[in-house]
Amino acid sequence: MANLKKIIYPFVLMFSFGFLFILQSFTHLEFKLISTIALLATIVLVARLEQILPYRKDWNQSPGDHRMDFLFTMILFPLIVGLCQGIIQFMPENLKVLDLTVTPVLVQFLVALIAAEFLFYWLHRLFHESTSLWKIHYRHHSVRRVYWMNAGTFNPIDLFLNFFLYCLPFAFLKTEPIAFEYVLYFSAVTGLMEHANIDFRAGFLNYIFNTAELHRWHHSVVINESQTNYGKALSIFDVLFATLKTSKTDHVTNVGVE
Repeated sequence: MANLKKIIYPFVLMFSFGFLFILQSFTHLEFKLISTIALLATIVLVARLEQILPYRKDWNQSPGDHRMDFLFTMILFPLIVGLCQGIIQFMPENLKVLDLTVTPVLVQFLVALIAAEFLFYWLHRLFHESTSLWKIHYRHHSVRRVYWMNAGTFNPIDLFLNFFLYCLPFAFLKTEPIAFEYVLYFSAVTGLMEHANIDFRAGFLNYIFNTAELHRWHHSVVINESQTNYGKALSIFDVLFATLKTSKTDHVTNVGVE
């Protein structure tokens, strides 16, 4: 069982991206449709793993939040992310200061992702350290359990500001359109696994990705536990700026806000 727990996180990522690339290779569908199909398949897998190997069994029981979480995560979240993407794509071309199209798509993806994560890290941290901004952000922390379907439960203003900033590097970086799509897909998949109520062990991957092992601490009612792990998809800036919290022995007890 211990070995099974260690492979769950990389397995889900490989399944999600493997399915995406297979659809890309063997179909002629638009990428947005392909990514939606692959993401829905990943959601089914994650939801099933939550039932088979839950981190907390009580978090699989709905206290009446599932309808609202569905509205936020499955409807409002993709609409606002799509709006942010659309705004960035319509911004003037003369804003672009770095042409990455001469590099492989993987390089374009990595540069844009790291830039997006850097901006997100500092905005997210500011939302926690500013009393005024916390009044907007606390909606995400008011959830009483952490599971896949409240990954997108945010105040709409909070959600728009976060993802507009997350998309902002593409206003200044010239990339292939597919690089933008890959960054958003990567963010969506890791966002699911960030909230997944699955008892896995990511090990050294916790120092690269912001996994559920880290993000549960971010939802703790204890202030010095929740003011950690600010990354969106990556944990590298938490490592760099000393806000990473992980533990091999301790477990998160209560989540929410007091």
